[in-house]
Amino acid sequence: MSIATVGANVCICAIRVCHSTISTTREHMSAVTYETYTTVEAALNSLGVPEKMRAIRVKKLCRRIGAAHGIDTRKVGGSVCGLAYHVFKKHADNWKMFSKSIRIVQTLTSVVFFSDDYQGFAEQMDSFVATCAKAGLTANAFIKKYPDATFNDGWSHPSTTHVVSYGYRRYYRGCLIGVKVLFD
Repeated sequence: MSIATVGANVCICAIRVCHSTISTTREHMSAVTYETYTTVEAALNSLGVPEKMRAIRVKKLCRRIGAAHGIDTRKVGGSVCGLAYHVFKKHADNWKMFSKSIRIVQTLTSVVFFSDDYQGFAEQMDSFVATCAKAGLTANAFIKKYPDATFNDGWSHPSTTHVVSYGYRRYYRGCLIGVKVLFD
């Protein structure tokens, strides 16, 4: 399936959902964009055309995200996945939005941090986006639903696709959740 045909597979696109918080009675607009796709391949293609990852550029952005959230990343070395794990999973107590392995895609204008999961965590994603905005980073949260499958019937992205992760290449849980953070 090509990127050009992705639009035909979108069932619902860019619906904003209102929800009320427990601590207040006023409703607010969620920063999370919900989309539904007929296939996981179409959902993955909607993240943008992946280009070869420039590790230095992605690490810089990870460090800025960490700094915006009060996470010290100065002594964290190693791979892009290691740094993303440090920022998004190990120290993300207030906005932990990934319960499964993090996957990373770099596009021309942004880096997308996402996970194949069973559900999204809208409140944590809202908190993440708000904190990024205060620090001058533009972040967009998303939940892209697709038909779930068993592990054996799941779909794997081709090895030529530039998706970096430390977990499985297989997609089967029914939901791509994540954030797209724009470069300056």
